[in-house]
Amino acid sequence: MKLRTTKIEISHSAVRNGLIAIVVLALLAIGYSFPVTYNKTSDALHSKAGFSIGHVNFQPFRLGLDLRGGAYLMYDVNVTGVDPSEQAAAVEGARDVIERRVNAFGVGEPLVQTTKSSGVWRVLVELPDVHEVQKAIDMIGATPILEFRDKNGGTVKLEDTQQQQIDETNKQAKIAALATSDKIKKGVKFEDELAKNKGGDIAAVTTESNPTVFAWAKAHKEGDVTRDPIEAKDGYYIVQRGATKLDPEISARHILICWNGATQCSSTLTKDEALQKVKDLLFKATPQNFADLAKVNSTEPGAATSGGDLGWFGHGSMVKAFEDAVFALKKGGITTTPVETEFGYHIIFKTDERMKTSYALKGMVFKKITADDLFANTGDWKPTGLSGKQLERATVEFDPNTGEPTVNLAFNNEGKQLFADITRRDVNQQVAIFLDGQPISEPVVRQPILDGRAVISGNFTLTDAKKLVERLNAGALPLPIKLVSQQTVGATLGAKSLHDSATAGLIGFVLVLIFLTAFYRVPGLLASLALLMYAAFVLSIFKFIPVTLTLAGIAGFILSMGMAVDANVLVFERTREELATGKSLSAALEEAFPRAWNSIRDSNASSLITCAILFWFGSSIVQGFALTLAIGIFASLFTAITVTRLMLRFIAPLLKDRPELFIPPKRS
Repeated sequence: MKLRTTKIEISHSAVRNGLIAIVVLALLAIGYSFPVTYNKTSDALHSKAGFSIGHVNFQPFRLGLDLRGGAYLMYDVNVTGVDPSEQAAAVEGARDVIERRVNAFGVGEPLVQTTKSSGVWRVLVELPDVHEVQKAIDMIGATPILEFRDKNGGTVKLEDTQQQQIDETNKQAKIAALATSDKIKKGVKFEDELAKNKGGDIAAVTTESNPTVFAWAKAHKEGDVTRDPIEAKDGYYIVQRGATKLDPEISARHILICWNGATQCSSTLTKDEALQKVKDLLFKATPQNFADLAKVNSTEPGAATSGGDLGWFGHGSMVKAFEDAVFALKKGGITTTPVETEFGYHIIFKTDERMKTSYALKGMVFKKITADDLFANTGDWKPTGLSGKQLERATVEFDPNTGEPTVNLAFNNEGKQLFADITRRDVNQQVAIFLDGQPISEPVVRQPILDGRAVISGNFTLTDAKKLVERLNAGALPLPIKLVSQQTVGATLGAKSLHDSATAGLIGFVLVLIFLTAFYRVPGLLASLALLMYAAFVLSIFKFIPVTLTLAGIAGFILSMGMAVDANVLVFERTREELATGKSLSAALEEAFPRAWNSIRDSNASSLITCAILFWFGSSIVQGFALTLAIGIFASLFTAITVTRLMLRFIAPLLKDRPELFIPPKRS
């Protein structure tokens, strides 16, 4: 019975066009995988032949810790007391806190992930290129800190351990400052101690920024060096006085009318409506009523209390349009036209002006710490004493009027009283919520809140609101974490492993090429060329996804290369059998590929099933092996069935009179 009629219908031009497309694709893959070599080749072509094939942006392969060097940390997370339905969210919140701490440590491309094994929650942390591992461990292991801050501040009670930390740090700072000062008194050059202690230029000191140091500088002349350390609030100073500088300063008030779409604006006014309103206010504004107009009309947060008072400021403190307008005014003057900035329209009243004295200094500062430092005080925000210790629960709810997601907070009795005090003094002002020293929300208090409950509303998406709740609950209910495993890989060891792996892969690759060419002649040579394309395709996929390459992952890549050869061997052996029946080269090839496909498909399918099992149930190292092997298998199928087939179709007509260059028959 005749099962199949072989028809050769693909034209030589179609095969040629297909090969051109494959070659172009391979060149793109090579350029993407090895951009430095590609760019050098492009430059050489441009200089010698006058044309360029363009440049590829450099993007390195992502290497795992075993190749790159770094630290691997595993933490057990204690979820005792947390409802089972909420454990995943709580652990994810802890992971989020750890990730922010790792990022603050300056680690490039850290990987922080959660896992659960045998009922135990874990957080896995990979820190590439980290050599001060203990510092990272100390930073990660600290208890998450949730704080509520405002511009006024409250009374913060320090624990005994915190006070001891402050006292010890400040004691050591004083000892170091006195030791340095004694050396200078004994004849050691100030510049030598400056370099040794990594000192340098200190920001111009004013009477507001540092009154103690300013008083010393005012009493001394340029070039003088402190004989004894100057004790200031933030540390002990050993400095040399520089030049005196006089800068103009302005005191002013303003009325801001913003419009929907302006920066940090929640108004519903259109831009035209805002302009008309500010013009109306210009007719009413006088130096006597300016503060009252600002309290009633200004859209600036806190204006109802401050009356638009901006205090004293110098050049560079305000946006350019605002600064140009206020410095052009005379003392006591009010702008005659609205001043437009990204924040809205302003009416400005210049209340006073003066020349501010500052002194340039260079020197060393031996830092002290205060309670503000322990609470990671940022800018003008001050601790209020309300923190995650008093937060009972944060939940996501929806505004009944708008349907927008909001975040609801509930405090315990202590927190209820603190929050009531804070909101009484901060009506129409912002209260910032900080997690680990970073602001995550800065709502405006509309009225005193006495029941210990608060609603944070804003332009939240549901995802943002859920994430904020996770962070708040993680800060409010810190989950204890315990370091259970620590591995460190040196950068030198990682580089050697990478070099050895690459060398082993290259040697294996060359041996495979020799084998293919020796046993299968021209088809073997073409299969070797397809194998080179396979390597380029796989490496470009690794970089594009990107895949984190470990030693296990490279092993998977090399193994898949062997499987790519296996597919070619099956096709070539089937071709040999077809040639033995007397078929032409082209006919034998067309018959061999479909007949070999079943074996190739089944063997690769079983390998892919194994990869899926390893990836699903294996550890991170095993998963890397499974992923690279699976990618390699798919790429090998493409190169063996498509690329090699196209090249053989193209070359077969050219070898019909030279069968000795093709697959030799088996010897009897």
